[in-house]
Amino acid sequence: MKIFLILLIFFALIQANRDESEAIAQAMSEVIEETHKNENWVLNLIIFGEKSDNLKDIANELIKRMDKSKPLILNHIEESHEIKLNNSAIIFLKSVKYLNKLHRIVHIDEFQRDNLNFYVYFEEFETEIRGKFLNRESGHMSFYEFLFFKYETEVELLEHERFSDIICNRHQFMQTNVYSILRKKWRQELKINKRYENFFGCQLNFGKFVNTLHYHYTRNFSGEIVHFGIIPLMIDAVSKITNYSYFYVEAQVFQTEDETLKVGGENFDLFIYQSVMFKNNKIIDASIIDTMELVFMITPGELYTIYEKLFFPFDKPTWILLCLTFIISFTVIFILKFFCKKYSNLIYGKEVKNPTLNVVSIFFENSLTKLPKKNIARFILILFVGFCLIFRTCYQSKLFEFLTSEMRRPEVQTINELFERNYTVYTDLLHKNILEQFLNEKSSKIIYLPYHLQDNSSIETILSKFNSTFKKQAVIIGSNDLMFYENKYKTKYKILKESIFTFGVVLFMGTNNFYSHIFYKTLKKLMPSGIPYHFTKMHKEIFYKIENDKEQQEPKILNLGDLDFGFFIWLPFIGVAIIVFFMELITFKIQKKKNDKKFVKVKFAKVHPMMIEINQTKLRENSCKIKVNIFKIFKLKTKSEIETRKESSYEFLFGSAVSHKISCTEKVNSEVKSRIIISKEILEIKSEVVTNKFKNNENQHKLKLKKSKERVGFRKFFGSKVSKRNSTNEHQLKSDSKNKLNNVNFDEVSEVLNSNKRNTGIKENFKDKISSVDQQ
Repeated sequence: MKIFLILLIFFALIQANRDESEAIAQAMSEVIEETHKNENWVLNLIIFGEKSDNLKDIANELIKRMDKSKPLILNHIEESHEIKLNNSAIIFLKSVKYLNKLHRIVHIDEFQRDNLNFYVYFEEFETEIRGKFLNRESGHMSFYEFLFFKYETEVELLEHERFSDIICNRHQFMQTNVYSILRKKWRQELKINKRYENFFGCQLNFGKFVNTLHYHYTRNFSGEIVHFGIIPLMIDAVSKITNYSYFYVEAQVFQTEDETLKVGGENFDLFIYQSVMFKNNKIIDASIIDTMELVFMITPGELYTIYEKLFFPFDKPTWILLCLTFIISFTVIFILKFFCKKYSNLIYGKEVKNPTLNVVSIFFENSLTKLPKKNIARFILILFVGFCLIFRTCYQSKLFEFLTSEMRRPEVQTINELFERNYTVYTDLLHKNILEQFLNEKSSKIIYLPYHLQDNSSIETILSKFNSTFKKQAVIIGSNDLMFYENKYKTKYKILKESIFTFGVVLFMGTNNFYSHIFYKTLKKLMPSGIPYHFTKMHKEIFYKIENDKEQQEPKILNLGDLDFGFFIWLPFIGVAIIVFFMELITFKIQKKKNDKKFVKVKFAKVHPMMIEINQTKLRENSCKIKVNIFKIFKLKTKSEIETRKESSYEFLFGSAVSHKISCTEKVNSEVKSRIIISKEILEIKSEVVTNKFKNNENQHKLKLKKSKERVGFRKFFGSKVSKRNSTNEHQLKSDSKNKLNNVNFDEVSEVLNSNKRNTGIKENFKDKISSVDQQ
């Protein structure tokens, strides 16, 4: 009978434990299903520490109750093994004492952290421990999303408070609900808060303690604190996306009875990073990321060549402005070639035959081929000379500074850029996995040293790689190794002039899941931009003190803002030049219509009848400006040959035309050379005054006219009276002129004009023609 009662009690206890396990599993399954509603997930069930049948029963019951399409994996992990979590997990613990050990061995995949939830179940409940959790005296529990405490016949669910509009910059645990094991029902309706995606404009206070490799701060000249490092860089990047403002405060540091440093107080919400050197709960509770400090020692960039420095004095917009200025100048000169010479003379001066050469000469400060006389041309010239003077002087002075300074190419800023530029990286096997994780593939450019850098020979081997400053090399070591080498051997580094970068490698997000969820999700979006892989430049004073080591400042590149004084100075000239240009153009058009053309017949000796075209422009009352065009008579061919050539035109050059001032009453009494133009209407000869040799021929003609008593005088210009002549002789001269005009020998004239004998051959040929006409 006793045995039967014992067996009955035993089975009753087993059934009670089974009912209890079923109730606990039911409570946990409801929370899990509500949390992962409409999500595809994989759940790991982990029993950590000593084995327990009750924990195993709860896990098995939970597997039975969960959706079969969503796999659950049950594992038992001892204290000495590490746990790497890639999926959401439920961790079963015998008591709270295993929590500290669990926190040290659990590693979460940071690339999967966004959608992971973690639940912890404690079989043994302690009221004192629970109070510490609620009062945030132990920050380890903030690593997990939900906590299940078994207390007599109830299961208490503690959920991290998601967000509060009143105390939005604080985080704490709060009691959400209680599940009755006997009634198998929640005391209140189960509601799981959803994750928020931003902070809704709240201010977060970040506690800072000491300068580290990935976070340090200094004061600028105005006394303001400036923060550097990858942690401030990520905090600032996340704040712009998740809508919060941040402020850095000094963390309260004090020493406890066991002589360990403790950072406490409520003066900050988050700590800038989690470090293994501080064994206190507040930092673990408040840190947002956990980092490993690495030092990147990188050789400086290569030196710029002399030819590359030729383009350094100005920035790109300034060079574009200079190029546009010369392109416009050359384009205007090219277009004016297709217009009349009067328009080109208006722009860059009369008889300026090399305007392109003038443009180049002005910029290089050389002499011009010929100066213009028009007002508009002078204004344009002054404008361009002043423009070139400013830019040429600035260019020459800045170019001298660049040529006399040592300039290097920009340094790399990200890890990916380090390998894209074909840098050879030297590191140890300890950091091999870290680099390959960020590169996502193995690189043959990484050279691994056989052992960790903890001895002098190993450090000297790495530093010897920096003998040549022009090779693309880099060394990656831990910060502790570098400090160990400095403190042990008291040796200054051989790379004082080299670049030292730091980088905090993000291993996993911090213990506070509420904040780390938002931070990690945002950083994941920022990964393509290179922010999580960004180098942070270190101040060398953190490692060593450099005496009398002043870095050479590179010359400043001039931009449009530095040269706007030149534009403001010459802006009035631009306005005046435009106004004068239009005024000259209008005046030129009006003046062209008012010009008078008069044709005067002149009997130049008896045998030289000519037509003189005079372009008259009144300068004063008794003077005028004339342009002489003389129609010279030569030996002619038949009239039929002339008529067949009326559709074409020929130009023969004896000399250039002359425009000069003479008195309106002055007679035309000099011999001339001629320029022949055959057109449809007239045979035009533009002429210029020649030497006094031809005056002798005029005297000879006068003597012959006296003997023959057929003296003919000159007709005066502009209203002068002509002496009386014999009408029959005048009629005879006109008829002779017409016959000679129809019998011009064009082949003979072209042969003379195409020759290069401009001084001798032309004059002799001209004399022969005159003598042949005299004989006739």
